[in-house]
Amino acid sequence: MRTTQPTQLRCTAVPSFVGARSQERLGPGRIFHCMRWLGQAQRAFDLMCQRLNSRKVRGEPLGRKQLMQKHVFDSYAEIQVRAGGVNRPWHTVDSDVSVHTC
Repeated sequence: MRTTQPTQLRCTAVPSFVGARSQERLGPGRIFHCMRWLGQAQRAFDLMCQRLNSRKVRGEPLGRKQLMQKHVFDSYAEIQVRAGGVNRPWHTVDSDVSVHTC
């Protein structure tokens, strides 16, 4: 009976400068898309706050309800955390002169 040995695949490594170059080129685009989504999240947050202040339930604005205030706080905290995660890399990319000279 013949046993087959598992075939080992050889992976050719991509030179590190090629990977770094593509990341250098794609980085600003990725950050731009994240910033665009953050802008949309901020717009949705603003609309939510307007709606909570204009909608009345049992004679008072919906925004005075404790559960709604918790939702507003959670949403605001999420947006701020994500904004911080996008702003740090953006400042790094923005300050790197080699990205802009390509």
